[in-house]
Amino acid sequence: PYPEGRTNCAYAALLYAGNGTAVWHLDLNEYLSAEEHLEIQDMRYANGVLYFNEGCQSYSDMAGGACSSLVSIDPKTGEVLWRTAGLISNNVFILHGPWVICGYGFTEEPDFLHLVDAATGELVSKTALNTAHDYLLVKNGKLHVTCYRDYYVFELP
Repeated sequence: PYPEGRTNCAYAALLYAGNGTAVWHLDLNEYLSAEEHLEIQDMRYANGVLYFNEGCQSYSDMAGGACSSLVSIDPKTGEVLWRTAGLISNNVFILHGPWVICGYGFTEEPDFLHLVDAATGELVSKTALNTAHDYLLVKNGKLHVTCYRDYYVFELP
């Protein structure tokens, strides 16, 4: 069941110091772009910035395509630094150098791999995949992408 007064599950992010005291706590539902059809599927924290994706809970047309954005927040101030357009990030994503590497795809929807500028949220590149990504790994300067039926290796710029 959903928490009282909510149509999505409750999502929060907390950072604790080494001594166990809370550094910050965010109610992430306040940052979701809609009150329904969204879930947080992955989250990363680096260099004082929190990144998360607000994935579709079903097919994107159920949310009018307004889902699977990637969001960047300054957790100390609560300010949203940027939010991508929809259908950019679901499932796992990784931070690598100046980029967020993510993908979007679902059963009968187009599947893509995206390179997003971590500082600005600008889409740097978009590459079609045969099926949605399951796992992302950078090894020896190359991006390895595991998909449901395929495996890709990309050179990174």
